[in-house]
Amino acid sequence: MKPHDTLWRIGAFMFGGYGSFPVSDNISFDTRAMIGFASASSPKLDVTGSANGNTVWIEQESADASAFAYLVGAGFQFGVGDNISLLTNLDYLGTGPEFSEVETKTSDGNTSTSTWEQSIGTINLSVGIAYKL
Repeated sequence: MKPHDTLWRIGAFMFGGYGSFPVSDNISFDTRAMIGFASASSPKLDVTGSANGNTVWIEQESADASAFAYLVGAGFQFGVGDNISLLTNLDYLGTGPEFSEVETKTSDGNTSTSTWEQSIGTINLSVGIAYKL
């Protein structure tokens, strides 16, 4: 199994609005709201165990799905020079992709497919520097 096969992955293409509201001469409160589409991948799952002295296993294939996504965020901009600001942001991204017809095999020879919706939410804290041209 490749290392990246064990990870959940998500990426999104978003568009939306941004607002910046001055709090003082050097500080502003920034907000943003976006909508778009997210693409997610579930990892391949291999589970092995013992039952009544026998080794049993279940394999679920990896899967890809896309869904509507949204992002809301806020942060502060702290002016520290004529053209330089420190940035802090906190964002939440939410989506719910539906993984369809994912194949599962078991050690007793059974194979099945299933479909499920997976709610995904991420919280991102970022800190950075901005240079105003």
